[in-house]
Amino acid sequence: CPERCRDECSLLPDQAGIQPPSTMSRGLVKGITRGPWGITQVQGGAAAAGGGGPSGPAEFDIDGATYYAVAPAGYSYSTDQNTQYDTRKHNTLAAAATAVQADHGFTTPVVINVIGDWTSAGPEIVAGATYIGDASATVTNYYLARAIGDARHTGIWNETGAPHSLQSTTAAANTIWVNGPFMYFDGLQVAKNVAGSGAQSAVLAWTSANNCRLSNCIIKGSGDGNNSVGIKLYGTNFTMWNCIAYGWYRSNNSNTAGVEISSFAAGDVNIYSCTFYINSDVGIKRDASSTSTVTCKNCWVMADYATPLAYYGTITKVTCASDDTTGSAGLQNIAYDVATFTNVTTGSEDYSLAGDSPLLATGTDTTGDTAPLDFTTNIAGATRSSWNVGAF
Repeated sequence: CPERCRDECSLLPDQAGIQPPSTMSRGLVKGITRGPWGITQVQGGAAAAGGGGPSGPAEFDIDGATYYAVAPAGYSYSTDQNTQYDTRKHNTLAAAATAVQADHGFTTPVVINVIGDWTSAGPEIVAGATYIGDASATVTNYYLARAIGDARHTGIWNETGAPHSLQSTTAAANTIWVNGPFMYFDGLQVAKNVAGSGAQSAVLAWTSANNCRLSNCIIKGSGDGNNSVGIKLYGTNFTMWNCIAYGWYRSNNSNTAGVEISSFAAGDVNIYSCTFYINSDVGIKRDASSTSTVTCKNCWVMADYATPLAYYGTITKVTCASDDTTGSAGLQNIAYDVATFTNVTTGSEDYSLAGDSPLLATGTDTTGDTAPLDFTTNIAGATRSSWNVGAF
């Protein structure tokens, strides 16, 4: 299916003041281009050492960065990787995040690369939350955690194959707790795999999580739980694109959302080209007392509730679709079924678009928007030749 072809690198964070690499010497053979975030990308090149080929970012593409590796136990590092990672090699994302906080003062960009084939290792299961962030991060010396190569998903949740996934088994904990500014996540699978009362967020961006970004990620819920929110925002300024959230459900249909912009959130919240299937309550929710300015473009959102509210609160919507009447004109009442998406069977969801999907070529070209929202690829890394609604 061309919707899932992975023929171009996905996007990387803004690097204001950092020049792209002058050469690409790690097995990248053709099609070097300058990406819209000011980073060199490869199109159609061979895989970099240990991963990071045409299906995602190159492995060592950010000049001057300090690199940390997360790889399965027994992973065989190349000579180049040993040089770049030095002793900063870990078997879990949680361990790498702890190491960053312990030994880095953010005088360079910090990049955690999740690499390797995780088929044998299986999901990374954590008890409690994984805290990621550092108060010393800045717009130039930012903090990026990403999956590349085999460890990166293809836009479909996969916890039994090669891609890495991070999951929490503690009902009252958030899987990832973002506790610092300029924190960027790209290409990750993050889940709550336990039901019950508690915070139940896969990603919680705390009040210190200012100017953070989430791109090309899959955020998966476990089912029934109190305050089941896929992504909950408390900080100032948050940007999200090419993300999928689903499986967020609560039996009494309250306090559930794919994304909640809380009363503490401020600044600009931009949500572009995302697909959210929420089994109850609200899809994207802006709390009435929030001072944030929320803009959604090219999203499809469903909230399966007696009084459905795909979009709730003051939200500027541009070609945004919904399963109810809260979407943009002409993109309302678009059903969650195989006429819209490839597979909607619970447990094997595939949110690439069906051949005659009403979401095909109905979106708005956002390549003229301010970086990083001038992206040109979808969640699977394929070039957006036409502007569909949703992550694909």
